[in-house]
Amino acid sequence: MKFIYPAIIRKTENGNYRAFFPDLMYCEAFGDSVEDAVDNANDAAREWLEAEVAEDVPDFPPVSDIQDLDVKEGDVVRNIAVTVRFYVGWDEYTLVPSFSLSFLCLRANTQKQNQADQCTQHRP
Repeated sequence: MKFIYPAIIRKTENGNYRAFFPDLMYCEAFGDSVEDAVDNANDAAREWLEAEVAEDVPDFPPVSDIQDLDVKEGDVVRNIAVTVRFYVGWDEYTLVPSFSLSFLCLRANTQKQNQADQCTQHRP
């Protein structure tokens, strides 16, 4: 089972970056660079989903459309994917971050508030 949620990465007043998930309540991560924040966001999303899977009745929130997110100038939006593997006959599950996915990157455009420049970045 694969979960893909958008994360917004925003530069803080301290100069580092905060990644947060509009769909995953209280799920956030920080990093010294955008890439560090994305890596930490992968871990945060995995931990959030792991906690939800452990619930008696998991309730996974719907995924927001990237175009509907409230992005600000300079924000970067990345889709973060986490794969959940359930093993038949086992009561355990494994959550694996999907690092090989292509990430969709959106940057807020100052001249056109409702549009964003799109670029595709591939992670090793």
